[in-house]
Amino acid sequence: MEVAFQRVDVEADLRRLRDFDRKVFPAADVFPSSYWRECDVYWLLADGKRVGCCAFQEEPEGVLAVATSGILPSWQGLGLGRLMKSWQLAFARRHGYRRIVTECRAGNVRMIRLNESFGFQITQTLPAYYLEPEEAGVRMELAL
Repeated sequence: MEVAFQRVDVEADLRRLRDFDRKVFPAADVFPSSYWRECDVYWLLADGKRVGCCAFQEEPEGVLAVATSGILPSWQGLGLGRLMKSWQLAFARRHGYRRIVTECRAGNVRMIRLNESFGFQITQTLPAYYLEPEEAGVRMELAL
């Protein structure tokens, strides 16, 4: 399988981003158009197909936040999440960030374990951070 990451022109691909979001996440977790416009967004392409997406936001003091990271359900379990996480870390290092942070639902054990396998640590539990269903979030960080 040939894979690549491609920067997204958010304005041109806004509809595709919103459609992708709806296929991967619960309705309450889908980003509004205005939020996508604040992010630096990348498609994960597998054999030329958009199968994954991640978005970054810059935080103060050399911190890169992973605003979202997802793989289409039909493409999960193929190692693409691990590949995307590796790429995110390389991106952060290449651009001089000192730390990378991410948040996910506390029940998203697969994502938590994936992040931990790269050295991320849970630094904060965020009660009732997510809605529908209401669930705590976890913030994870990794010093680069």
